[in-house]
Amino acid sequence: RMSAIEIYNENLIDLFHKSTYNQAMGDQNPAKLVIVDLPSGVAVPALFLIPIDNEDDAYNLLLETFQNRIEAEHQLNRRSSRSHVIYTYYLTMTNSSSLSNKSNHTNNNNNNSNKKSLTAL
Repeated sequence: RMSAIEIYNENLIDLFHKSTYNQAMGDQNPAKLVIVDLPSGVAVPALFLIPIDNEDDAYNLLLETFQNRIEAEHQLNRRSSRSHVIYTYYLTMTNSSSLSNKSNHTNNNNNNSNKKSLTAL
């Protein structure tokens, strides 16, 4: 799975969900994203998580987020994003031997999950 959140003008924008973009651009009835501090860590509960199955899916979604970013001109750069983006990938690796053994198929001890975040400043 993958999520992409842009921080622009002190607003959080889900790059996979149009209503949060509208919020940043001054929409009167926006869907507002908030950061919450949970015992398990910091989270953005309403953030979309998009399923991905392979590297091509991840790459194509990354390209989609580039198109959804907000751009604004300033004195030093005519095409500046003037924002920051956090890309988060949720990875699960399944031991192939557990898939062939049906008795172990439901055993989560053979899965390895990880979360990787990349930041574009």
